[in-house]
Amino acid sequence: MIVPDDRAEDYLRRLGIPTQAIYQGVELGDLRAADIDAFHPRGSAGTTRWIGTVGGLRRNMVDGREWKQLDKLNRPTVERADGKVSLSVVGCNAATGDPESIDGPRAANRRGPATIAALKDQLELDLIMVAALASGGSTPASIDDDAPLGQWFVLYHRAENRVQLEVSKAAGIDEQGDDRKTGQFTGWLVRVILDPHQPGSAAAGKRPLDVGGDDVDFTIVRAS
Repeated sequence: MIVPDDRAEDYLRRLGIPTQAIYQGVELGDLRAADIDAFHPRGSAGTTRWIGTVGGLRRNMVDGREWKQLDKLNRPTVERADGKVSLSVVGCNAATGDPESIDGPRAANRRGPATIAALKDQLELDLIMVAALASGGSTPASIDDDAPLGQWFVLYHRAENRVQLEVSKAAGIDEQGDDRKTGQFTGWLVRVILDPHQPGSAAAGKRPLDVGGDDVDFTIVRAS
């Protein structure tokens, strides 16, 4: 299901997700990435964008008491105070924020074991919930239905003159595919399309090195 940009803020509000915090995080990530030049190590722009976006998002979301930040298994997230909704940040391809995309976004870098484990647990709960709803004859299928709880992702893609955005709930993640597929999202249950972020004056005129895609490949692993 796709939620268009003109319904996005209202839809996310039902989950307690403030769109302003998302844009603040994305803006910070874009500013940080724009400061990286050819003298920095290869991959710095993509890494710096992700770090800045995560930091900005979490700083603005945990400002009150509604959300808290977690780093379970080295996976940085924000979680709603009641524990029913969590949000993490992923850089994706050009399908991000494009409601016409058939398959939807693909992660620029495969997800690590922590994300796979978290999604697996959540999907098992989702299947139980869907089965219960189906037996009652009413599976959520429209924007006006209750927004599903659980794991959600802020997806971003730095295009030439904007950062494309959406907040989406994954349908699954490949656990045992080949090297290119393991850790990749398999689809999306809900895609909430956001208006692109337009770089402000501080970042205007600077072309980040990760424009058109991420420039780093890493996975998040369990701490020893």
